Amino acid sequence: MRMLLTSVVSVIAIGFPGAAIAADPPLLTETKFYVQTAAGVPAFCGVEFTLLYKDYENRRGAPAIVTGSIVWFEKDSYLQAGFKLAGADAPSFEKGDSTATHFSINQGFVAIQDKPIAPSKSTRGEDEKDVLGSYSSASASQIYGGLADNNLSVVFNREVGGLDTHLPLVVDYAAASESHELQDFRDCMATMVNRAADNSRK
Repeated sequence: MRMLLTSVVSVIAIGFPGAAIAADPPLLTETKFYVQTAAGVPAFCGVEFTLLYKDYENRRGAPAIVTGSIVWFEKDSYLQAGFKLAGADAPSFEKGDSTATHFSINQGFVAIQDKPIAPSKSTRGEDEKDVLGSYSSASASQIYGGLADNNLSVVFNREVGGLDTHLPLVVDYAAASESHELQDFRDCMATMVNRAADNSRK
């Protein structure tokens, strides 16, 4: 987040290209794969993301940021997934602002090739401005496939009846492969799938 906030200065300095369409690529994208363990055993396999984009739906093209994560885990003999999304309006450096302003998200979900994948359950986050989503087995597998194929988008709106913002979540797999985190994530996913299969036989 700090790196992207710093980069906003450069983006504003060079100016923006023409008006964005609904699924324009973000100006900057950061992703990080991780594995959360419990008692030394993988419990969650996740990807965190930060997207800096031009908000034409709400801010006349001013920069904004969304951060979030998607996690996969085994529960009740099924592979399931969870989704978290938070947003902030980037500082207006021309006005002397230096702090991002946390904004409220009304509804958030993911899409594959612009086809929405609605969560089976949606709730507010620990901070009421954030949104959480839960995905059942079939959707969890679809989302993983969309991420692997770089066909996944993050979709959200700020208010009831508001316009949706579509942000492609594109992972630089060549760069991610240079560290162990991507392979650890893939190994974790294999563990979750095998655990679900093993538990379904019990």
